[in-house]
Amino acid sequence: MSEVKILLAEDNCDHQELLLLGLVRGRPHVNVTVVSKGSDFIRAVARRKYDCVILDYNLPDHKAPELLKEASEVLEGCPALVISSSRGQEVVIESIRSGSVDFVPKFEAIEDNVLWQRVEACILKAKRLRSERRRTERRERLLARMSETDHLTGLNNRRYLDRCLIQRVWERDRRVNAAAMMVDVDHFKMVNDRHGHAAGDQVLKAVAAILREVFSDARATVRYGGEEFLIVVDIPSLTEAWQRAEKLRRRIEQATVSTGRGDLKVTASVGIAVSDGEPVSAGTIDKADEALYLAKLQGRNRIATWPMVAIEGHLRQISGVDGMSPEQRRLAFLERCGYLLGPTQWEHLTTHADHVSEIAGQINRAMRLEPAAGERVLSAALLHDIGKSAIPEALLSQPRSLSYEEWKLISLHSELGAWIASRLGADQETVDMVRHHHTPYTLKTAEQDPQCVAPIGARVICVADALVTMMTERSYQRRLTADEAMRELRRHRGEQFDPRVVDAAQLTRPIQLREAA
Repeated sequence: MSEVKILLAEDNCDHQELLLLGLVRGRPHVNVTVVSKGSDFIRAVARRKYDCVILDYNLPDHKAPELLKEASEVLEGCPALVISSSRGQEVVIESIRSGSVDFVPKFEAIEDNVLWQRVEACILKAKRLRSERRRTERRERLLARMSETDHLTGLNNRRYLDRCLIQRVWERDRRVNAAAMMVDVDHFKMVNDRHGHAAGDQVLKAVAAILREVFSDARATVRYGGEEFLIVVDIPSLTEAWQRAEKLRRRIEQATVSTGRGDLKVTASVGIAVSDGEPVSAGTIDKADEALYLAKLQGRNRIATWPMVAIEGHLRQISGVDGMSPEQRRLAFLERCGYLLGPTQWEHLTTHADHVSEIAGQINRAMRLEPAAGERVLSAALLHDIGKSAIPEALLSQPRSLSYEEWKLISLHSELGAWIASRLGADQETVDMVRHHHTPYTLKTAEQDPQCVAPIGARVICVADALVTMMTERSYQRRLTADEAMRELRRHRGEQFDPRVVDAAQLTRPIQLREAA
C-alpha cells in the first residue's frame, strides 16, 4: 500500500496524541507530520505535498479559514479537514466556505476510526476529482486539436493559425529570423474539373505529406485554405529560406500522385517573407501571400520573395511612364530601388554593367554587327545583371566558394533579369539576350541543333561579362591580368564561349582591356 502523508495542525498536546493515535493505529502506511502553529503549517505545506491536511479551527496565531485562504495555491487538489471543539453553526459554515471539504467536531474526531474514515473519504474524493479533471482536460485537448486540424491533410488549419497570432505564441529570440512561406498548388481547379474532387483530395494529401517531410522542423504547417498552405519556420536568412522553398518546389514537381483515375503530376508556386528578427505576424503572412501572387503572375512553378514584390511595385510605376527608353527606365529603376540594394548588388548593376556594355560594344564593332543589333547588345549588356537586384545581397557577397545549391540560386538572376528587362520596356530580342547571357556555347550543340544556341548578342555579352569578371577583384577570387584573362577565354573557346566572339575579343584586346574592371 502506498504511503499516505497527512499534515496535522493542533496546538493542544493531549489532543495531538489522541488525534495522532486515531490516524496511525494499525496503519503503518500513514505518515503524519504534526505542527502546533499556523506559521509552521504554512512552512510545512510550502516544503512538501500532502494527501490531506487537518487543522484545528483555533490555533494560537491563526484561524483555520485564514490559513486555508493563505495556502490555497499550494494546497490546490489537497483536501482539508477542519476540527473544532465548538459546534457553533457559524464555525462549521466558515470552515466549509474557506475551502475545507469536511468539518468534524473534535469530540467525534478522537473516537476510534472516525477521523481516519473521514480523512480516507476526503482522499478518495480528491482522487476521483483529480481523475475526472484529467479526463476532462484530455478531452478538451483532444477536441481543441481536432478543431485546429484539417481533417483531409492532417495539417493545422486557419483556426490554429488565428489562435497562434492572437496569443502571440511565436514570440521568440530576436536573434533568430523566421520565414512565412505561402504555397499554392498550380492550376488546382483544372485538376478538380478534369479528374474529379477525389483526385484533387489525393493531390492535397500528397502535397501535405511533402510539406511535412521537407519542413519537419517547422513551427507550423497550415492548410491555409483550398489549395493554399502556409509554413512558418525558423530560418537564418532569406537565402536559406529560398533554398528550402526551392527544395520543396522540386519535390512537388517530381512527385507522382496516384489517383483512381491514373497518375497525376502537379507543380506549386511559393511566396516567401522573412520576419527580420520580429515575431511572425499577420503582416508577415500577408507579405508572403503577395509574394505568392507575384510568383503566379510570373508563370507559376516558381518562387517569389517579398523584396521582389517591392521591386515589382517600382517597375509598375516606371512602366506606366510614357516616352522613356529601356535605358532611361533602367536609370529610373536604379534610382528608385537603390534603398533595396546592398553594395554588391549595386556594383553589379552599375559599374560592372557599364564595363560589360563598353566591352560588348567593342566586340560588336570587331564583329561588324548590324547597327540595330549592336544597339540591342549594348542595351542588354546594361541590363544583363539586373536580375541580381532580386538575389539576396548576403549570397552575392559571400567571401567563399559557393555550394551547388547557392550557385543554382544565383543562376536564377538571368531569368529574373529577363522579367525585369521586359517590365522596363525592352523588346523580345533584348530580353532573350538577358535571359541567355550565361547559356554555354558548345561546337557540338551548334553543329547538331543551331536552334539551341543562344542569340549572338547573348554570346557577346557572355564573353564581355567573363572578361570583366576575371579582371575584377572579388572576395572569392583574385584579379587576373589581361593576358591571364585572354588565356582563360581561349581555353574555353568552343566549349563555353563562341569561337567567333573570343577571336573578336582578342582583336580588340588593346582597347577593351584598359582597366575595364
